[in-house]
Amino acid sequence: MKKLLIVAVVFIFVLLAFVFFITKEKQVSPENINSFYDIHPGKTTKETVEKNLGEPISTRPIEDGSISNYKSENAYWTNDVYYKKDMVRLTKTKTLPPQNTSLSKRVVTIGEQPTTLYGPESHIGIYLYVYPKTGIAYLANKKQDIIYEEWKFSGVDISSFLQFPEVIDFSLKNTSGKPD
Repeated sequence: MKKLLIVAVVFIFVLLAFVFFITKEKQVSPENINSFYDIHPGKTTKETVEKNLGEPISTRPIEDGSISNYKSENAYWTNDVYYKKDMVRLTKTKTLPPQNTSLSKRVVTIGEQPTTLYGPESHIGIYLYVYPKTGIAYLANKKQDIIYEEWKFSGVDISSFLQFPEVIDFSLKNTSGKPD
């Protein structure tokens, strides 16, 4: 009887371990995150992205290209690659602790003043700080010194950036009534 009880306990333990490992969500590896940051808009092709990152979670067509969504470090948000034809136009990566999420620390080395764009989250102090010539933008709360998303694109002037379909919800005018 004692042997049967031991066998049953071992069997249940093995079964639970098996279920745990089968249903466990895949985590984004540091190599995958670094590969994501190695994508260079205007230079990296869709084929290269898929070779380095694997198959996206989903892909959908947009006006002049497509968007591929990849797992991020957060189970609820994705990192996104925007393509124009088969060339990367823009990437959006979520910045989460313990990554460097400090806006003030990141912008020190940029060497250009940002253009502030106002969007859907402006009423709560979140703006898109665009460094068009550098090809980087941060969706961030300057007062709290937190970056939520990092956008990378080929360096352009601000009027060209404003033509990107991805910034349709943003403008140069603050219509939220909240001072930045």
